[in-house]
Amino acid sequence: MTTQPAGSEATQTAQAVQAADKPQESELSGEQLEQMAEQMDSFIGTFNRGLKFRVDEDSGRNVVTVVDNHSGDIIRQIPTEELLQVISRLAEASGGLIDTKA
Repeated sequence: MTTQPAGSEATQTAQAVQAADKPQESELSGEQLEQMAEQMDSFIGTFNRGLKFRVDEDSGRNVVTVVDNHSGDIIRQIPTEELLQVISRLAEASGGLIDTKA
């Protein structure tokens, strides 16, 4: 007969299920998102200076930019500047009727 230690797989699974059942915390504020983006940028920068993280001021969306290390040129941005502008225009035109942050 074998006994499982207190930190067994079954115990860990039960704890994970309980954590998933807990209500989610409210959304992060703009300041918290900006701080997290800076922290991610700093952390990733230690591995690969080619990635930049920021929060777009107008839409509140997270933006990831891939930058050439040598020239500083932007290789790719997700979402693109064009899409961010469209989202901003939709928000202005709808007067808040369309949720552009979803």
